Amino acid sequence: MLDDFFNHGVREGLKGCVHLAVFIPAALCAGYNLIAWTKRGDRHLAVNSLLYLTLLIWEAGHIKRHWG
Repeated sequence: MLDDFFNHGVREGLKGCVHLAVFIPAALCAGYNLIAWTKRGDRHLAVNSLLYLTLLIWEAGHIKRHWG
């Protein structure tokens, strides 16, 4: 059963949900870091924001592929 799960076209809706489960907390972290960066101006917050935004783009592509 698990071997079949990783094949293309099998349980795509569930695979999209897994990527959504990563997307939601990453969106919260990106939002927090962006707000904190604009308020405090710490460089590490800007870096974190870019990393989380990159993760959002990456995960959005996977969600679109699985659900599209």
